[in-house]
Amino acid sequence: MAYESFLISDLMEGKVSRRDPWLLRQDAFEILDNCHLKRGVLEKRRGRSLLGQIVKIDTATLNPTLQTNPVMGVFNHLSGNTEEVIIFDQNRMNKFVDSKISGVILVSVADVGGAPNVVRFTVASGHGISADDIVTISNTTNYDGTYRVEAVAATTFDIESAFVSETMGATSQVNQEQFTDVSQHRVRFDFASQSGYTPANGETIEQATSGATGVVDVVTVDYGTFGGADAVGTIIFQRGTVTGTFNSSGQLFESGTPSNIVGDAVSAGNDSNWSGDNTDFFWVANWTLGGASKTYIANNKDPLEIYDGTNLTQLFIDIGAAGDRAGLNEVTSALLVFVYKERLLTFNITDNTTGSQVLAPQRARWSAIKDPQSWPTASFKDAPTSDVIVAGGFLGDDLFIWMNGEKGGSVWQFVWTGDSVAPFEWQRISAEDGAIAQMSVTTRNNIQRAIGPTKILANN
Repeated sequence: MAYESFLISDLMEGKVSRRDPWLLRQDAFEILDNCHLKRGVLEKRRGRSLLGQIVKIDTATLNPTLQTNPVMGVFNHLSGNTEEVIIFDQNRMNKFVDSKISGVILVSVADVGGAPNVVRFTVASGHGISADDIVTISNTTNYDGTYRVEAVAATTFDIESAFVSETMGATSQVNQEQFTDVSQHRVRFDFASQSGYTPANGETIEQATSGATGVVDVVTVDYGTFGGADAVGTIIFQRGTVTGTFNSSGQLFESGTPSNIVGDAVSAGNDSNWSGDNTDFFWVANWTLGGASKTYIANNKDPLEIYDGTNLTQLFIDIGAAGDRAGLNEVTSALLVFVYKERLLTFNITDNTTGSQVLAPQRARWSAIKDPQSWPTASFKDAPTSDVIVAGGFLGDDLFIWMNGEKGGSVWQFVWTGDSVAPFEWQRISAEDGAIAQMSVTTRNNIQRAIGPTKILANN
């Protein structure tokens, strides 16, 4: 019998299971698989699939593990017209891998040896995987798991693993992880005893008091210069190169040449991560200044961090005039961070200007104009209320701060005055309606909304 096309159109109903078949409409479907009927048209049902999982890379061993902590923030790092997705759990920051390699079928596995032991997988054709990529192997008997790629060739890649002979199956495969950890080990330094030496990538730095060593990946200088013997900044070490533990004090110098002094450590060696729990949400602000795009990161628990698209460094807010700076961090946490009127603003902070940490939940503190490393002593303002800063956001060009309190909270505008001495003032908008959730503030169609104690509130 020849094939004849039959038009199916003007569908009025989807799957109907409550009637006997002889009562169904003539054009009804008895079974709908992965679809539904919408306005007379069959549509594929929406669904979801796993995009990726937070990865933790041990900065000493380089071994990756997939994390199960709750996600505490998803944002964009902006660099010109380029956006990069960054994602946070309680402790780590990952960046999105745009060109993920997936579904590469494994053909065989062989032992390479070494200490630790390395095995080599062969694929049928080119795989696109690079050294240091984080990959997950699946559908094997002995190698299922997440690994860092040690080395690659045209049709092979190596991982660290004990060798077990195995014949690969038809579905044995390798997939690149969608996210990768940006954490590295680092130590903060000041200008004490600096000799004019500038540490370079690949050089080994040693600490006199601990004997710890690490190979330099990059050195960031917050202010000053090595040539002027007044540089303050951070040494970021290459992964897998740190031996021992860097103390929070002690001279740092080029290993083998003690006269080449970087400065004194002012913080213990640490990985670029955070210590919050599942109540400490992240907040970011992007700022392109002098051609450099940076994302400033707060989590209400730890010091602010800066991400420049490659490295994470702490923002040490050293308050006072340039001659008074000592490389100390005097704002040790912030709930919110904004860029406003060419200044970096922090809200609901932990202030350490007196030598002891003081919670300041009504305080705003800001940097000098176009200089996030300069924080004048008097550049702060406390809101005249007992309510606590909870959330904030821009409505047009105006910055509004939402607070929570015993009587429902309040809403304030952080007003720019144009005065060079006192550039900002608090102006109360509402004395009764505030927000209870940090991430509840949204702005659309020139209306700002937030979740209050008993209702959703709007501000325009």
